[in-house]
Amino acid sequence: MKIFDTHYHIDRGTEGYNIQPQKRNWIFNFTEQYKLQASSVPKDDTRTLIFDYNHQLPFIRQEIASGQLAALKIHSRLLKITDTDYSDLFDAFSPFSHFGLPVIMDAFYFGDELEVQPNLRRIAEMAKLFPETTFIIAHSGGIKVLEYFLHLKNLPNVVFELSLSLSYLKHASVYKDFEVLLRFGDKNRIIFGTDFPYVDPADQLTQFLKISREIALADEDQEKILYTNANRIFG
Repeated sequence: MKIFDTHYHIDRGTEGYNIQPQKRNWIFNFTEQYKLQASSVPKDDTRTLIFDYNHQLPFIRQEIASGQLAALKIHSRLLKITDTDYSDLFDAFSPFSHFGLPVIMDAFYFGDELEVQPNLRRIAEMAKLFPETTFIIAHSGGIKVLEYFLHLKNLPNVVFELSLSLSYLKHASVYKDFEVLLRFGDKNRIIFGTDFPYVDPADQLTQFLKISREIALADEDQEKILYTNANRIFG
């Protein structure tokens, strides 16, 4: 079984990382962390850096130009993006869209800062504004997975990423909605990830395989989700 872990953090070291993927996409949510630890990324893995459009645009451009980044990430809670900030975000991203990098959009609802939670309407707006950019919905919307799936499935440049949610929400009623996503979603636009160290990677994989069995997911489609799609997107 070939695996591309599309959502991997080094925040707490490697202890407890209990799967053996062929590739990992290392996500750096902070520029300073990236500057300190990017050199730790193995040559066959990929790097994603947060799109800090208020402070780090020259550095981000430099890293893209030198071939260091495979993707950018937009995290509304960490960047404190409110609904009225998205026009500035769109303007800042516009010249970067020409680089052709995919963009990972955090879509996990968590915490009491409601004004900076993920914004489905704005994500859809951005995906339509930049149709040549692939937008990866990290965690597939978390507790709102069905809303994200139904509202975004018709946008061909949107990809659903499964990290964290399958394990973190396995005891919640919304877990059933991930079965809907995997059963009816475009198998070319779903990818696997763990979000290590925030969940147990082996359990995240176990939950994916459990749903795959329940819906009789074809081996070819399972391979696409676990490896092939991500290898194409981040390659």
